This record gives sequence, C-alpha cells and structure tokens, in this order.
Amino acid sequence: MTKRAAIACGAALLGAGLAAPPTAAAGAPSSATLPCGRGSFCAYDDPNGLPGTVWTFSSCGLHEVPDRGLGAWANARQDSVRMYDKNGHVVLTARPGESRTHFDWSPIWYIRLCD
Repeated sequence: MTKRAAIACGAALLGAGLAAPPTAAAGAPSSATLPCGRGSFCAYDDPNGLPGTVWTFSSCGLHEVPDRGLGAWANARQDSVRMYDKNGHVVLTARPGESRTHFDWSPIWYIRLCD
C-alpha cells in the first residue's frame, strides 16, 4: 500500500469514527498498578506515578487538569473517564482499571467523571 493510500484509508476510518487520531498523550500502559483509591481517578506529575504530586478526583463533573507536563494516571473507578483538549474535544477515554505511565499531559486540559 502506498503512503498516499494509507493516509486516505486512515482518514476514512477517522471520518467513520473507527479509529482514534494518534496523540502525544498516548503514553504507555502501566505494567505496575499505580496507587489510586477505589472510586477515584488519579493524575500524577511524575512519569512513573511516584514519587511526586498526585491529584485525586472522585466527584462527578468536569475538572481542570492542574499540570500539563509529563506524568501518569490511573483510573480506579467503575466507569470510564474522558480526557479533553482545550477546545472540549475528547482526546482519550480511560477505561476502568486502566493506567498509563510516561503520559504527556500537554494536550489534556480537562477530565470528566461520571460521563
């Protein structure tokens, strides 16, 4: 497949909602469980999760992300958490029990719990 055909195919999938656009925020799935209280979503300012500062979110609603550098996150909730860019577009959906280390927070401005 030529590069042009691959790009066209990817664009068609994106338009159909079948593929997610690549983002710098993807990060790597964590092989270790990051500490986060049950029912919470935790954002870390350290790429490995700890040591460092952790912000814990447990109340429903839209929350501004306090740090936009390299960090990590863990979703210890029973539901998914959506992450949005500054324009309100969904960048990533964190499924229950999912976590990421070495995560680039720069495109993420808000998270929503209880969507």
